[in-house]
Amino acid sequence: MSRVAKSKMAIPATVEIQEKDGVVTIQNKANRNAVCRYVLPKGFAIAMADGQLSIAANEDVQENMAIWGTTTRNIFNYVKGVDKAFSKNVNLVGVGYKCQVQGKRMIFDLGFSHKVEFDLPVEVDCTVERNTALTFTSFDKEKLGQTIGNIIKIRPPEPYKGKGVIKEGAILVRKEGKKKNG
Repeated sequence: MSRVAKSKMAIPATVEIQEKDGVVTIQNKANRNAVCRYVLPKGFAIAMADGQLSIAANEDVQENMAIWGTTTRNIFNYVKGVDKAFSKNVNLVGVGYKCQVQGKRMIFDLGFSHKVEFDLPVEVDCTVERNTALTFTSFDKEKLGQTIGNIIKIRPPEPYKGKGVIKEGAILVRKEGKKKNG
């Protein structure tokens, strides 16, 4: 039995949760644009009592037992994100590397012979500071991480000089360059 699956979460006052036909809708009361929808797997139900949210599963089905903790954590992350958006920082490290944001389109100059354009998902917002420091915010933790991963794939950090798109806090293993004999 998973301890994560059986855990309960206090529902913030700013969050509204509804379940209809197996779809959980999590919405911020003040910001109606922050809405997450999660399709519950068969055999799952949400329970709200005394300001606490918990996820119940049909324990007779082995598949439900396997994904109970994941389902619980996903819904809890949506509740946290709708209440207070998740935020992650990314740095562009390299001479001449920069980024511009125009609406939902990002234009990167990462040392290629051309500029690279990247379209942000609707759920993710980005602000640029000093042309090289990017701050991404979203109420959907999964989309936020996937978007940052896709941006890092454009110019992954290289181990010799440390240039590239680097997530803040990531450990970059540096390699030693060639040694001169003699």
